[in-house]
Order: sequence, then structure tokens, then C-alpha cells
Amino acid sequence: MKRLLVAFCLLLVTALPAGQALAQGAAGYPAKDLKWVVPFPPAGASDILARLLAAKLGEAWGKTVVVENNGAASGTVATEQVAKAPADGYTIILGTNSTHAINPAIFPNVKTNVVKDFAPIRLVATNTVLLAVHPSLPAKTLPELIAYAKANPGKLSYSSPANGTSPHIAMEWLKQLAGVDIVHAPYRGAAAAVTALLSGEVQVGLVNLPNAMPSVREGKMRVLAQAGETRHPVLPDAPTFVELGWKDYVVEAWLGVFMAAGTSPAITQKLSDELDKILKQPDVQAKLRELGLDLSDIKLDAFGKKQATDVALWDRMVKATGAKPD
Repeated sequence: MKRLLVAFCLLLVTALPAGQALAQGAAGYPAKDLKWVVPFPPAGASDILARLLAAKLGEAWGKTVVVENNGAASGTVATEQVAKAPADGYTIILGTNSTHAINPAIFPNVKTNVVKDFAPIRLVATNTVLLAVHPSLPAKTLPELIAYAKANPGKLSYSSPANGTSPHIAMEWLKQLAGVDIVHAPYRGAAAAVTALLSGEVQVGLVNLPNAMPSVREGKMRVLAQAGETRHPVLPDAPTFVELGWKDYVVEAWLGVFMAAGTSPAITQKLSDELDKILKQPDVQAKLRELGLDLSDIKLDAFGKKQATDVALWDRMVKATGAKPD
């Protein structure tokens, strides 16, 4: 009789629609407070966004979501911490293309597999990357910049936040594709790199759109190309690399939410759904705009596929350029 009862219950569960079955699988979750790990120091865009989302999630679920910053070793310590955490849905990380796509290529000794060791929840936001030059440079288009650089090898320089950062790797790759010699000038952080470009200390740079737009509007910086798949609405006249014939040159900064691999699909779905509601709130969308971020709607498996594509892309770029961190 007991066997018949168990079989009957199993039959009922398997007969449920997928969404209903997932909802039942997440019943009772969360039953305790959660931890939200930020693999960067406090006060940056990632930290600000993570704290806002964590607070909203805590309000929605009636639990405390504790934010923990750990920017040691370019975020590799924090990613390993979350990868090794119990796959019970109580540890969350806000990763970026740096921590979850680039780091494996430039830190080969790190044991964490950022694809296999994490359950992707959703891509939260993206940040368009621009190729910009100082207005004193005569080049007004990408082909003109390449022609100028070829005619003046080693006379131009570009800034980056540091060795091994995405602007450094992506610019070195661009140099290889174009066959030009532009000298790398690493600085200490993105702000210093942008300042160097604005002052004319360097002539070229790959910069994130929010860091560039005030200067672009004031004529202190000229955008030659956008590295996203499509043109950003605030820069409708600046072409993408893809439009200019560079079909493989798509470089995008992003922020996304992950949990440890093996977390129940019911739990990952529940968190994805809750974040979806939170990200539609007007004050959250206002904060994203303030940070210069564009809301994304890529979730779960689709986000996982995008991440895997980016991991392969950055691995190819690092191997091609030989770029290394400080």
C-alpha cells in the first residue's frame, strides 16, 4: 500500500505543468537570510547596484540579504568562495565580464571554472564600449585612425586602467587586427585613464559610454566607433565595428547574477523571476540610468550561453595578444 501511495504521489508531481512543478520545488525558500557577494571594493557601480538589488530582494522576501565585498586578486577570491558555497540558493554573486569571462584567461592558475561552477540567473545590465580619440587628432573615422597610425608607427599611445584589464586586452587585439603600432600607457583605474585621454597625454582609448558621454557632448573627446552589436541610442551617428566590417569585434561590459552550480532549477527560476520584478521598478531603472547602464532581459540558460561565448572570446583575445595583468 505504501509503495502504491508513493507511486501515486510521483505520478501527480510528474503530471504538473513545468512552472507549477518548479514553484513547488522552491516552496519554503528562502527560509533564512541570504548573502550577496560583490567581487569588488565598495562604492563602485557594481557595489551600488548589488546593494540596491539586495535591499529590494530582502524587502520582497522578508529576509535580510547581507552584502559582502571581496575585491582581492581581481575578484578571483570572491568567485571561488561562491563557487565552493553550498548549492542551496543562499549565496549570490554579482559578477561581471571581468570576473566571469576575462579572469580565466589572464589568471590560468585559478581553479574556478566560471562556466561549469556557476548557475547563471540573469544578465542584469550592459555597458557600451567606445573607441575614442582626443580631438587634436586629425582622424575623424576608424579607417582614418588606422591610416594615421600606420603612417606614424609608435607615435600614438592609448590609455587603460591597468595591464590585463578589458580595455588593455581589447585594444591590443584591435592593434593586431588593424596591423598598427600604438603604445600602451597603463594607469591606475578607469578615471585616470579617461583623464589622460582628455588631457591629450594619450590620443586613443577604449572607454565605457557613461565615462565618455559628458566629454563627448562638450567636444573634449571624439567617438570613432562603438564596440557593441548595435548602435547605442545616445550615439546614433557613431558606427559599430561590425558595421565597419569588423564582424568579430564585439566587446561589451556587463553585470550578471550567479549562484553555485547545482542549485535547484526551482530556486534559480524563483530568483530570476523576483529580480525581473525588481528591475522593472522605476527607482531601480532610474539608478541604472544614473550609473550609465542599460537594462538587459537575458535570463538563465540564455545568459549562460552568452557568458560561455564571452569566455571563449576573451580567451582568444588574451592568447592572441599575450596580455597579462600587473
